[in-house]
Amino acid sequence: MGKKLTIILIPDTASKPRKIYISRKLIKYMSFLGLTGMVFLGFLVYNYLGLKRQVVNIAELKEENRQQKLHLNSLTKDIESLNNRLNHLNNSNNKLQILAGIKDPHNNKQVFGVGGGIADGMYEFSRTNLARLVEQMHEELENLELEMIDQENTLLEMTTLIEDRKSILDSTPAIWPTKGWITSKFGYRKSPYTGKKVMHSGLDIASRRGTPIVATARGIVTFSGIKGNYGKVVALAHGYGFTTIYGHNSVNLVKVGDKVERGDVIAYLGNTGRSTAPHLHYEVRVNEIPVNPAYYMLD
Repeated sequence: MGKKLTIILIPDTASKPRKIYISRKLIKYMSFLGLTGMVFLGFLVYNYLGLKRQVVNIAELKEENRQQKLHLNSLTKDIESLNNRLNHLNNSNNKLQILAGIKDPHNNKQVFGVGGGIADGMYEFSRTNLARLVEQMHEELENLELEMIDQENTLLEMTTLIEDRKSILDSTPAIWPTKGWITSKFGYRKSPYTGKKVMHSGLDIASRRGTPIVATARGIVTFSGIKGNYGKVVALAHGYGFTTIYGHNSVNLVKVGDKVERGDVIAYLGNTGRSTAPHLHYEVRVNEIPVNPAYYMLD
């Protein structure tokens, strides 16, 4: 075989055919270059497609991280909000404990603490780490919600206890029923009429006729009228076993069924019934048993 390749070019005119001589070595060289170029081009296309896939994956990862970061920020805000509410509940419980004079069984519990939001450069977290962090924050959020329910129940119990105690205090005789001075104490005394020793079941408080008589605690009128030696009488039931009696009045201002508050004027001092001078006969009874009213006159 020859070392050259002859290419004959025949024109479509009357011109003579032309011959081109190409060496086989050049042909081999050109073929090698063409094949190398095709391989290189294929490599470039392959790398381009790979880079394109990586760009898409990076964009997806960034979007996934952005969503995770929004979720974490939302959880952080929820936890901080619950912390603030728990602190408010703790403060309220502490104040109620002081008012009630009791010890809170929950005061050793600690409120969970959480820092600020998620930083912008948080892409270095792996999916596993992010998933674990989200799981931990959900667990903490659940713990805070349980703690909040516990604190709210405690606050409700404390509020109910305070209201009960306040109701008891409001229903307990605690003030003087009228202005004046004590002329006869509670207990056995010599009767001014018979001279014999008899039980005096209340206090006698002397003052001018017409001096206002007030209810010594919240209650309801159970009697208003004339009652034997006591003359004109008002009787109040206060609840929790307490009753009070106000006798020898000149005028009663209330009727049976009226509700009164501590300090309301219910009658005026007088000298009705078996009495030697204007005064108020005042009784305090607990479960219908007379007790010394002086123990319940705090002001």
